[in-house]
Amino acid sequence: MQKTTLLSMFISAFLFLAGCGGNHLSTEYVEGVVTLDGHVLADATISFSPVVEGQGISAVGKTDATGKYVLTAIQGGKDGAGTTVGKYNISVFKEEATKHYTDEQLKEEVAKRGFVDWGYKVVVPARYTNPASSGLTADVVKGKNSVNLDLKSK
Repeated sequence: MQKTTLLSMFISAFLFLAGCGGNHLSTEYVEGVVTLDGHVLADATISFSPVVEGQGISAVGKTDATGKYVLTAIQGGKDGAGTTVGKYNISVFKEEATKHYTDEQLKEEVAKRGFVDWGYKVVVPARYTNPASSGLTADVVKGKNSVNLDLKSK
């Protein structure tokens, strides 16, 4: 009898937690513009990581041609939904290919190596790529949040 009660409680708890999944996060909208040395930074990945584990939800965004990003919580939620209220460390990452190929060169590269060596280089200074040491932070509050990031090469 006791095993049945424990099993029933376990199943009820599991179903309750399953119902509290990512689609029910209470998130706040977060957007911003990223610049590097005063110029918009397109195609960069922005990542928000909670300062204190468990007090917030990690979120990411990608900048468009104007440097604008909109965050989406990693643990569920719809695109552009933001993240939960809390304090966050921020990282910014962007890399670009240093080698460019014609269609014919791509075919030759794949035939010769089995892959394409694009020779990527990181565009953003290394200090910004680690959220714990980037020096970039944000306090996400209830409502619409605007977090602009002005990065410097030096």
